[in-house]
Amino acid sequence: MQQGLAHDPLCQQCRLELRQPISTDQVAAWQQDLNTAIIEQFARLKSETVKRLLRNAENKQPKEVLQVLESGYAENLVGLLTDEVTHILQSLLQQANVISVTSDALTQIRELYPTIEREQLEEVVEAMTMFLEEKFRKVEEENPGKTVRINLE
Repeated sequence: MQQGLAHDPLCQQCRLELRQPISTDQVAAWQQDLNTAIIEQFARLKSETVKRLLRNAENKQPKEVLQVLESGYAENLVGLLTDEVTHILQSLLQQANVISVTSDALTQIRELYPTIEREQLEEVVEAMTMFLEEKFRKVEEENPGKTVRINLE
């Protein structure tokens, strides 16, 4: 290995010459970007909804993240944010931003159209669309910025 470095002092992956000086400005800028990203993520994770989801999580890692969030030390997140924990957190954040409600649109359609003929198909689809659009509008109005899912009963 040492002999190889003497003759070919390049990183095998990025091909950066190992003797090449690194710009401290680039490193400082990268570190600042990283710090900003950690602070933004920390603020996002500190929401009460996410804390509630973390408290109810079944895995150990999210509970450790919750302890860090409650301590207020963002730098402690660095050691915890493995790929697995990041995936779990992304899933929790998605859950936190999704509202799931039920709709009786199918029941309403059945009551209005107990049987349908081919000629009524467009009319039935329009009625179903109207019921669902109204439900989406109402729930989105009550939960701005959230993704709404409707479960049909």
